[in-house]
Amino acid sequence: MGGDELNLIRAGANYGWPIITYGINYNGTPITASTAQEGMEQPVTQWTPSPAVCGIAFYTGTKFSRWTGNLFVTALAGKHLRRVVVKEGKAIEQEVLLQDI
Repeated sequence: MGGDELNLIRAGANYGWPIITYGINYNGTPITASTAQEGMEQPVTQWTPSPAVCGIAFYTGTKFSRWTGNLFVTALAGKHLRRVVVKEGKAIEQEVLLQDI
């Protein structure tokens, strides 16, 4: 129900699942009380409630130059396309596009 994560994958990094997570069980309870722990990576961003993340791709084209390098995330339950600006391993901006299409 919640806690979909976007992680910056690095060799040897520990992303903590299921010891740390922002995830929510289908009955509404947290998967765990811990969202952070020493030696475990934090997500670039997380979404609660879950938009039901599906396809993810970086835009590498030049036709929409201000979006070059942005991440585009599809959301099945959210019924939208989300643009995510990632800088230095953090999501610094998000924009919902094409809602309910």
